[in-house]
Parts: sequence; C-alpha cells; structure tokens
Amino acid sequence: MRQEQWYQALEPNWDEQFAAEQVKLAENYLFAEMPQFAVLVTYVNTEKRIVSFFSEDLQEGYFRAPKSAGELPQRGQIVIVRAPQLAVGSPTAVRSFNIDESNSNPHFFKAYNGMLRINFNGYGFVDDVFVETKLTEGLTNGASVSGIARKTYNKKKESWGWYAVTIQHN
Repeated sequence: MRQEQWYQALEPNWDEQFAAEQVKLAENYLFAEMPQFAVLVTYVNTEKRIVSFFSEDLQEGYFRAPKSAGELPQRGQIVIVRAPQLAVGSPTAVRSFNIDESNSNPHFFKAYNGMLRINFNGYGFVDDVFVETKLTEGLTNGASVSGIARKTYNKKKESWGWYAVTIQHN
C-alpha cells in the first residue's frame, strides 16, 4: 500500500494543537488515580523546562515539564500536578499537570482591604501585604485600597508573607 501512487502523493497534515490536546486528555486519563497536588509556580526556566514551586504546606520543590505538556506555566500561576508524592530537594516525578486559571486557592491567594501605608521609597503595605512601587503609583499614603495578594517567600527575612498582585482604590 505504501508503494502505491495515491499514498506517495499524500502530504502529511499534522495539527500540533490537536495533538497537544489529545496528549493532555490521555495523560489525565492514564494518571487519574495518581494523587494531585496544588502548587504555586515561583520560577520557570523555559530553556530547560524546569518549574520551581511551593506547595500548600509551604514545601519548595521543582519538576521538569515534559515536552508533551505543551505550554509551560508562568510564575504566580497555580498548577495542579499529578505525582506519586512531592519531593523536597530533588525533582518531583510529575506525570502530568494542568494550569488552574481560577487563582482562588486560599493557600496561595487572599483578598485584602485596608489603608495603604507608602514609605519614602515608594513601596507600601496594607496590613501584612507588601505592595511594590509600580502598584502604588497614583495612590496616596493613607488611601483605602483592596486587591488580591499572593503568598511569597522573603529570602532576606527567611519568612513567608503576602505580595500584592492587584490593587484598586476604594
């Protein structure tokens, strides 16, 4: 059959997007019984496809995203990974992952509301939420604000805290 003229004349019609979607569906089916963990992406090395994260119980880890996974997650996104367990200090054996677009996991995000205190360097705080300079532009010290904050690790203080990702004047 491969030697026949009609077969030789065929041109391959490979749809990358369709193939990637089918791989995702197959992985979700194959690994459906494997435990799922919600993690927050803290860093992505796109060249090596290494994704660093911390888990709901604040354990740090990383995994290599398979090429079949398609699009890599971005820093600050919640990802649901399927793995036998989350490894600390060594790569997690992630079998599949899905990006959670909701960003509503209370372990990683919270709503805040209060008075903005801006210091002389331009950054500020709303209670325990750090607000970087680019978010305080156009706002005044003492303004009533609200927004969404993401859990983050402060290496200088060696402690967990909150980092504003959105802000709006009330």
